This record gives sequence, C-alpha cells and structure tokens, in this order.
Amino acid sequence: MNLFDYTTYDASSLERAFSTSIQNGLQPHNVPERQKIYGFNEIPEKIPAWWHFLLRQLKSPFLLVLMAAALLSFLLEGNSTGLMNGLIFAILKEGFSAMLVF
Repeated sequence: MNLFDYTTYDASSLERAFSTSIQNGLQPHNVPERQKIYGFNEIPEKIPAWWHFLLRQLKSPFLLVLMAAALLSFLLEGNSTGLMNGLIFAILKEGFSAMLVF
C-alpha cells in the first residue's frame, strides 16, 4: 500500500494497520521485528558528488553576471585580459564556496 493511502484513515484504523497503540506506542519486544521489515528510523546522509556542487554553482546569478561581464569585456577590448580576470575571479569564488560546503 502507498504511504499516501494512509492519510485517509482515522486513528483507530491506523492502529490496526500498523499493529500499534496510540496510547502505548510500539512495544519493545516488537522493535527488532519491525526493524527487519522497515529498517532503522534514520535518514541516510547522502553527500553529493563534486560535479553536482559545481553544476549547482553555475546557476548562481552572480557568477552568470560575472561571466557575461568578462565575455563583454573580451568582445569590446579584443584582448583576453578581461576574460581571464573574470574567469580567475569566478574560479576563486567557486573554490572558496566549495571549501565552505565540504
């Protein structure tokens, strides 16, 4: 049964469905059996891969404006100084952001 199906149950129906009691809760001798069926009451910590973080940072409005300014500088001046300065600053900014997350 889907978890959302239980949202329409009343309290007594939920007690019967899960073999428990609202007043007393789950009995200690039932815990090992329930852990085998449902697992531990834990949320696993999932650490994202480094490239997930990088892609998420590329959506940063600040970084997009910075990259657009660097490209515009390159197109107007014709040399790569503005473009390289923008890229170096963007890499440094993302590097410091990455250090804060990890």
